[in-house]
Amino acid sequence: MQKASALVVVCLFCLLLFAQQPAGSGANPTQPAAQALPPDAPSREDVLQLFEVLQIKKLTETTMQAAREQATAVAEQMLREEIPDPTPEQQKLSQGVMQGITDDVLSAFPIDEMLSAMVPVYQRHLTRSDLQAILPFYQSVVGQKLLREQPEMVQESMQAMVPIQQRMMEDLMRKIKERVQRSLEPKPAEKQKNSKS
Repeated sequence: MQKASALVVVCLFCLLLFAQQPAGSGANPTQPAAQALPPDAPSREDVLQLFEVLQIKKLTETTMQAAREQATAVAEQMLREEIPDPTPEQQKLSQGVMQGITDDVLSAFPIDEMLSAMVPVYQRHLTRSDLQAILPFYQSVVGQKLLREQPEMVQESMQAMVPIQQRMMEDLMRKIKERVQRSLEPKPAEKQKNSKS
């Protein structure tokens, strides 16, 4: 049961880690949100138009779905490594737990609220004239192709990263197991005390 709990925690951590990747704002979390905007900052509507043209919401949703699928695949592989021949009941339980966790994470992920919070960041870093230069590219045939292909490129990129992430997760799980085992071993003073009894 401890192995299953560790597996769930690691999978949740991975999902949260992957879910944070597509935000793309480059914002400094220590930067105050209420910082004054420069005089040549684009309007809120201009930034929201940029978000719409860039299809940031759609890309975020696509990336989160790919992260969900990837986290589920990693969890299933880790279960097979821990329990080489899981029973159908164990597989069903693992899938149910992972499904519940990812559903909870994804349903709690406030994309619209996050986009709204990103607006001032873009207003601080881009000018009105920057947006006037950026928008025509993304509205062009080539820009539209990039936007159309981007979700699939993200999914394929995440699939290409699976072996790297699996290797990372295997190493992380090994380290977690070692730490847990070391923490459960009696300390030298406890060994001596227990041997005298």
